[in-house]
Amino acid sequence: MFIYIYHFNLNIKFVLLFIKFYFLKEKKKKRKRKEKKKKIIKKIIKTIIKRKMKLGNIYKLVTHEDGFHVHKILGVFVLTHYAYRYYNVIFNNTSLLEEDSNTPYYILAHLLLSGSSLIFKLPKNRVEGKPIIFPEFRAHSILFAYRSLLSTLCFYYKLDIMFNQFILFLTLTGADLITYYYKSETKTMRNMPYDTFLKDEKDKKQISRIYGGMQVSATIMTMGNIHSAFTPAFAIQLAAFLMTLVKKNILSAREWHIIYMLSLFINVHSLMTLEISTILFMTVLINVFEILRFDYKINKYILWYIICYLYMCLYNGKYDNMVNVVNDYCESVGVDNIKYVMIGIFYLKNIYGSRKLYFDL
Repeated sequence: MFIYIYHFNLNIKFVLLFIKFYFLKEKKKKRKRKEKKKKIIKKIIKTIIKRKMKLGNIYKLVTHEDGFHVHKILGVFVLTHYAYRYYNVIFNNTSLLEEDSNTPYYILAHLLLSGSSLIFKLPKNRVEGKPIIFPEFRAHSILFAYRSLLSTLCFYYKLDIMFNQFILFLTLTGADLITYYYKSETKTMRNMPYDTFLKDEKDKKQISRIYGGMQVSATIMTMGNIHSAFTPAFAIQLAAFLMTLVKKNILSAREWHIIYMLSLFINVHSLMTLEISTILFMTVLINVFEILRFDYKINKYILWYIICYLYMCLYNGKYDNMVNVVNDYCESVGVDNIKYVMIGIFYLKNIYGSRKLYFDL
């Protein structure tokens, strides 16, 4: 009996010691996790503190080439106009361009802004180590901005989708002619310099892949509706302005990449203005294009011809049965909820993919 009680007491002591040891171990783990989090937060705060725009150099934006400040006035108007349209897209799910009788005049201001950039003299060759504007980039910037803006007008005047697709192919051809004329061996956006803050080639490739995917999205969105056609122009026109800020030593190369990347991200909100079936259709086409073009190097003209044909079929109602089934099912689940989840996934995926831009982790 006494032996039994003795063994029982030993077992209890052993169990208590095990529980004590386990909880001590867990406390140490928690302490380590807290310390790790603190280190990460400190790194993030340090990174943010380092990001100080050199506002003292703003006076450098005044140049003799723009003597009457036409380009600057247009720039201020265009940025204000983007802010107004994006506010409506994000909070009201519409840019209000369709209902506005002054839309053609607003679009004209955007067209003039890009066109008036030709008055400035630029270095002949690409500057190494910094994203500074150069002739080939400017030509591409004007071309791609005009693609979005003219596509917006096509929707405004309710022209057939064929006109948007014609503009798309004109842009593709024009971009190749510009590259050929300037004898460039690198891509204007995907080979944008990172200065010294990003050294790992894998990270550079990952961020370049995101840029490439965003460019594909911007192109296909010109066939969506007036809202999705207009919003990509923001990142295109902003990129050129940000490059000027880098040139004038107001922004660093890293700040250029961060602001440009975020300007690409907010385009996703224009998806809220599209039918859920159209969003899913676009998402599939974008992902298939990325794989076939970036991984297997299939000719872009062939891929865009197939995409335009498929989109024409969707536009002309050939997939109406399937579209109705998808839309009805999503209505029963909650269309807006699905759209918000998709936008959330988009942000999480791309912010995580480009995290090395924002934080020194």
